Amino acid sequence: MKIKILFPMYCTGKGVSYTCLSLASSMQKAGGDIHLLMCAADKKLKRDILHTAIPHYLNAFFYRAFPSQNFIRKLTEFKFIREAHSGDIVYLWPGVSFETYLSLRKKGCIIVVERINCHRLTAKKALDDAYKRCGIPFSHGITDADIAMETEKLMLSDYIFSPSPMVHKSLLEAGINKEKIIDSSYGWDTNLYTPFEHIPSEGLTVLFVGRLCIRKGVHLLLDIWKEADIKGGRLIFAGFLEPELEKLCSQDFKQRNVVLLGFVNDVAQIYSQSDIFVFPSLEEGGPQVTYEAMAYGLPVIVSQMGAGAVVRNGQDGYVINPYDKQAWIQSLKKLANDSKLRAEMGKTGQIRAQEFVWEKVGKKRLYDLKVQIDRQKI
Repeated sequence: MKIKILFPMYCTGKGVSYTCLSLASSMQKAGGDIHLLMCAADKKLKRDILHTAIPHYLNAFFYRAFPSQNFIRKLTEFKFIREAHSGDIVYLWPGVSFETYLSLRKKGCIIVVERINCHRLTAKKALDDAYKRCGIPFSHGITDADIAMETEKLMLSDYIFSPSPMVHKSLLEAGINKEKIIDSSYGWDTNLYTPFEHIPSEGLTVLFVGRLCIRKGVHLLLDIWKEADIKGGRLIFAGFLEPELEKLCSQDFKQRNVVLLGFVNDVAQIYSQSDIFVFPSLEEGGPQVTYEAMAYGLPVIVSQMGAGAVVRNGQDGYVINPYDKQAWIQSLKKLANDSKLRAEMGKTGQIRAQEFVWEKVGKKRLYDLKVQIDRQKI
């Protein structure tokens, strides 16, 4: 199966670009004929499948000359459209313009879309509610026009990869035909995240990894942690702290047993030295940090959004409504006071995580997409 992928941004090999590159590479290993076009990429990220609209030696010039990056994106999309033909499978990532969707539809391409987060209709509802509860002005930036445009793009698509049950639900709520949705997941890299032997720290270490913001429920976690009052425990945050949240929760971050590490390039050691992973996100797609934490044998306490497609409530940890503070406190205390339960859930989750290594995820996606396309031909 030949698939042409368009990622209309710079590839750093981290974040969303890491996800895209991991999926493309794993689909190639599974037998797919993959061609991935990105605006530009770090020189170290050489892959047979990876192509860029801008040569490496011109990166600095182009990004200085066009700081808004809009011209670079248009150039990349123009190149992609020019090389697309009727019947081609084109796999589009977030950021592709509506005009490109129309052009590819007119060419008779089969359009496949990656949905890295919930539909913006669901995201706006969740964030509007969160900001209202916090008593601060809405600043998430999602408008009704954004929601309408996203829906129009999805209506033009033939298939949509949904990385979690919550994303699937959000697509249905936005009126997207369920026949278009291909349920999938994200994964973790055995080369980058080879589990270390667990090294217990003094006391109990609870870990959060990700951007520290309202969307990921960090303000709720700080309140839960303060009330839980885990004796000898510490709560570690690994991730960039958004100014908005820093201002909102300035006193809570000053708690003696709260540690801010900032952005951590390699979180492997942090996973290996932690006891519990927590992720009360209010809106997500398929958080890779959850997969990684389970791969390291950590029991997890997550929201429904933070569970992705991997966490099983009561087996790998607990899946709890982020606003059910007492349930979070009880689950946290239960795991904190029972090392045997932590070990059992951690081991169960670690075994579960083996089903979500990138190689298996890519192979399944390739198979499921082929089945859907073949079914349409009948």
